[in-house]
Amino acid sequence: TCGLRPSLEDSVIILPCGGWDLSALVEAGEIGILRRLLTCPQEIRFTARGWNAVEEREERLWAKRVARKREKKTQQNCLDHFTNDISSFENSFELEPEDQRQEEEEIDEFEDDDICPYVTNGIDGCGLYAVFDGHKGPLAANFFSVHFIDSFLRIVQRYKDTQLREEREQRKLKQKNRKSSHMNKNEARSLFYTQSQEKSIDWQNTDGLRKPPVILAVLQETLRLLTMKLRVLRVPDGSCALVCIVTKDKIFTSNVGDCRAVLVSRFHQKDLTQAICPTQ
Repeated sequence: TCGLRPSLEDSVIILPCGGWDLSALVEAGEIGILRRLLTCPQEIRFTARGWNAVEEREERLWAKRVARKREKKTQQNCLDHFTNDISSFENSFELEPEDQRQEEEEIDEFEDDDICPYVTNGIDGCGLYAVFDGHKGPLAANFFSVHFIDSFLRIVQRYKDTQLREEREQRKLKQKNRKSSHMNKNEARSLFYTQSQEKSIDWQNTDGLRKPPVILAVLQETLRLLTMKLRVLRVPDGSCALVCIVTKDKIFTSNVGDCRAVLVSRFHQKDLTQAICPTQ
């Protein structure tokens, strides 16, 4: 259970993370917490004392983050108090105080919590688990196991950068619309709600179904990136891959080849994956 290979051509990744929800961390773009959890040394991860130290460190870092956020918010409130004298033209495009408070509460939903919302105390078993079944040699399987975490974090960072860029573009568009001279107060309010609805609809497909979670897209892109690296390096052998991310209430799987994930209970079993042939 500490990363030993079952055979010479196979390799595994076993990274239990206690009660941390890796899917929620990926959704929020918390690359720092992800990096610390996934790159924690195995001798610390598999001891109760070591993992308790890791969780205490994350609690301290989260408390410092919340304190900085509150201090920054207090300074901003003081600044707004002294700069409250604004022109009537700008006032005509601002939202009502209730709508503005509601918007701020949605943005700072998790930032003001003293307890980190991405961890659930009292449960174990959440984490990242992977099996790489090598074929005709161990090179590809070992390459996957060594470079998977770095590639995974790189894809998450790319997703976070894309998310931040989209948010900046939306803020610029919102400011541009507010400064339009032909827009009155009601039009500004309707524009805000229209953009909010468009943002929620953006997570749906054309047929009305919700898009799959971001974690599945990240896993897929990670496997694709590693496959491209294998082709560049001209590795002579190959490998099947099966990656599972376990959260407190869901299991996300991504596989290439004939590796299978089976959910087993006392009375029945259920296949979580299906074999993918090279022609697919």
